[in-house]
Amino acid sequence: MSDEKKKNLPKDLAKALEGFEDILDLIDDPKLSRKKVSAKDGQEGVGMYHFLESELGRLKNLDQFFSNIDLHLEGAQAQSIRNKLKETLALEKDSLVARLCHENSPFLQYMETLWDTVYKPGDPKV
Repeated sequence: MSDEKKKNLPKDLAKALEGFEDILDLIDDPKLSRKKVSAKDGQEGVGMYHFLESELGRLKNLDQFFSNIDLHLEGAQAQSIRNKLKETLALEKDSLVARLCHENSPFLQYMETLWDTVYKPGDPKV
């Protein structure tokens, strides 16, 4: 791997050619300088892979832990808390619907634009 060469491209050119790295190896252009890939680069990749595997295991363990905990509220105040939450949710829902459905809301304007884009007025398909 240390004998392998990589093209050293300017950032803007590298971004424009993203996805074509394999093809670039076939092109021999003197404008593009080459640099050797060091063994350190490979070690960083292994370290990142190890970190991601460890993180995945940690997240799975947390998910398993929290899925086994019983989070149901029980007690003297549980019913009043549930009722307050239901009332708050209903008020927020009503407020949201009122803001979305008034005549010149951005949501309705966007939906009108979307509708006109898909089903153009006078289009025989409709």
